[in-house]
Amino acid sequence: MAITGDGSQSTPYLVSTIEEIAEAFTACRAKTTAGTYYVKLNANIDGGWKELETLDYSTNTNDIVIDFNLNSKYIRNFICNECAFKMDKDIFRNGQLYNFYTDTCEEAVWDAIDFVDASVSNYIKTLDEPAYDACRFVRSAIWGTVDDCNADEYVKFRAYSVGDTDGDNQFEESDSKIIIKNLNNTEFSVFEAADSSSMVVGVDSRFQGEIQNITPATITSYPAWLSSYVASENSVFNFEMPVYSGTISGASSTTVVGAGSTGVINTDLLHDTTHSDATMNNLIKVTDTQMHSASELNRLGFEVYDIS
Repeated sequence: MAITGDGSQSTPYLVSTIEEIAEAFTACRAKTTAGTYYVKLNANIDGGWKELETLDYSTNTNDIVIDFNLNSKYIRNFICNECAFKMDKDIFRNGQLYNFYTDTCEEAVWDAIDFVDASVSNYIKTLDEPAYDACRFVRSAIWGTVDDCNADEYVKFRAYSVGDTDGDNQFEESDSKIIIKNLNNTEFSVFEAADSSSMVVGVDSRFQGEIQNITPATITSYPAWLSSYVASENSVFNFEMPVYSGTISGASSTTVVGAGSTGVINTDLLHDTTHSDATMNNLIKVTDTQMHSASELNRLGFEVYDIS
């Protein structure tokens, strides 16, 4: 069925299948006037575990922004051994993208997307490149499991200068749970910036998950949750890091959350205090018991609320 609408905000392209999404995105990119054009999902899409060929809209010669409204619906159950969506700072909002399975991830599953009010989940057997590259998250949630991680990072943000008043937070009011079963790389940060000359700042967010096992006999440095180029303000850090019994060639312990971060960190889950450091300024260190007590967190200066 051909798509309807004209891509305007009042009359968006209406889509109900992957094929129609591709048709609508192609029509948006074909516009000759710069600006934002709109696509709206009209039905849930269940892939039935068929392979999803990459929808590549990274070429953007006319400065077009695609605003894809998932309309409180989902796209789920796809196998993608290449990138699922390769975009150019386009917006996916208001819905769910979940159960995306990848056997070997040799390029990002999600590329250059701004997720707004969205949730995304992946299961990746072997990760060789970041699952998310140049993505931004606002009021969104990401969940992911990796069996074997050979990549340098799981999320690689677009970078901007902290002093840039026009810069956007890359992880704002968002949630994450990332589980790495076997870390096979000698250096790793779960969240990393694309450019070491800039710092990415999150705000009012939660970082959860675990690294279960570090496999190499020798590594360059102990893994970090947020690299030294990524900080998050007023956030929760609740992740488990393993003891490492091999050789670390670097001279100093790893600061597991980027300096400049503020909020609360569960130090009971940092099992290797020889190689990991949680002494960042302004980050409140708490036990696992305190992490789960609103009254204790309030007493320690981190304002939260019990919701019943």
